[in-house]
Amino acid sequence: MFKKDKYNDLSIRELQVVATFCVAKYCSNFNLKHDCIEEYLLHHLSIIFTENLLEWENKGKIINITGRGDYLPDDFITCIDTKRIKEFDIITQYSTEVGITNLFGCHDTEPLNFLLKVINILKKHNIEIPSLKSIFININRELDSNSHWGNIVSELEYNEIKENLFQMI
Repeated sequence: MFKKDKYNDLSIRELQVVATFCVAKYCSNFNLKHDCIEEYLLHHLSIIFTENLLEWENKGKIINITGRGDYLPDDFITCIDTKRIKEFDIITQYSTEVGITNLFGCHDTEPLNFLLKVINILKKHNIEIPSLKSIFININRELDSNSHWGNIVSELEYNEIKENLFQMI
């Protein structure tokens, strides 16, 4: 049974990582493979390791799949089943919004709401939702009480999370 409450205490960085893992599960389920998907996943995962959020956000504007409503790359569209294109675009937009929706404003529940939209797409297809334990194995998840963005992780922890992601896809 799915319980959304378990996400309430996650920082925005952690919510973005969970959303990224969900997109990876979606891609794996539908056998979607392309270099620009890997680029998208790695960029969004890097929020957990990036100190400068504005720099992170700006880098996200120039990757091949931005998740911001921009056109998907032609070479990607030609290798994906046409019935998946729209939904893939939507799930990447929802996932991207998790990390950027509160970037220039107040702290609210929008990042969590966008994560739940990502999760609903997985549920629609009976795709297993990644467990927090499988994502954050051996990671010290202490929320910085001064920031809803949460702490960054060490390079070692980031590499471990990245390895967990690539084991999934």
